[in-house]
Amino acid sequence: MMNLCKDVGAPEWILIIYYFMFRFFTFLFLLFISFSEWVFASQRISNKELAKDLSGLMSSRASIESLAGTGRTYTAFSRQYLQNLEWFFQKYATPFHTLALRPTVDRALSYRLRIQQYSLSCEIAALQIILSRLWIQVSEDDIFWGIQKYSFPYSSGWIWWDPDMEFVWLYNGKQKTRTGYGVYAPPLAKYAQMYSLKTESIDIWNYTGNLNSDSHLTYLLESLSKNKAHILLWWDYCTDPIYEDGVMNAGWKSIFEFFPLPARNNCTVSYEKRIMSWTTPEGKEIIWLSWEHAFVLLGYVGTTKNPSHIIVWDTFTGRHVYPYFEWMRKWSAMQNRSLIISSKK
Repeated sequence: MMNLCKDVGAPEWILIIYYFMFRFFTFLFLLFISFSEWVFASQRISNKELAKDLSGLMSSRASIESLAGTGRTYTAFSRQYLQNLEWFFQKYATPFHTLALRPTVDRALSYRLRIQQYSLSCEIAALQIILSRLWIQVSEDDIFWGIQKYSFPYSSGWIWWDPDMEFVWLYNGKQKTRTGYGVYAPPLAKYAQMYSLKTESIDIWNYTGNLNSDSHLTYLLESLSKNKAHILLWWDYCTDPIYEDGVMNAGWKSIFEFFPLPARNNCTVSYEKRIMSWTTPEGKEIIWLSWEHAFVLLGYVGTTKNPSHIIVWDTFTGRHVYPYFEWMRKWSAMQNRSLIISSKK
């Protein structure tokens, strides 16, 4: 398309083709937006980025249409329009591709999916979604006050507490300022067990015999596909830009809950610079990742032993579909942590 933009004048038939392509994709986007406005208007804060992008395309198209019959050249306007059109398709190509994938299993409709209430309550929000599916109605605050927590600030001597034992400080804090971190599987499993639920926690430290990252993932997908369990995962919030399927900037509840187009998981700091550590009062070293995050496993594309994509609900940016290799990178960054919850019946 860029080669066409460099021509002295784009042929009129090419403009006609792109004009109708634009009208078709505009219709699809407006259809999505209209449906979400109708169903979820009370559950969202509007994000205007998509509307702004569409408005820019409409403006450049209107400039071309205004020249019709005047005898003036189309060159400058058609070049700008085609450039805008190419940029628009590049930006939204991955989301459309993920929407077109046909999942083998997708449990999205089984859950009351929602966005986390606080800045660091991703694990609590994910657990709440799973408990709600099991007919246990609790709030994020109920869960937070029902688990053990360490309520003291980060020490200047690199001393802090153990997320395997309790929630580390404030759930409305920030990791980068050490005013809060999060929690791992054991405290959440203990809370779920209060409701007579069966729990199983697996990470790389449990790997023995034939259990490795691939067989671990297969086990999770088989449990999900047989509708036997609900799965909470820990992994890297940040997504490689190559595999980013979000179309809006992530903000405080800035997306439609249950809207098919997610927000972006952008990060400006490299993975290596986000790995840090502290020591507990007992001397245990905690290796942690800034932008540690939790998700609910929804489904997959392919087979349980050879999935091509993994589908998750991010409690901050919505539903994502990640290629297998990006999934494994993000998951391994948090030591392949998983919490499997099921009814004992």
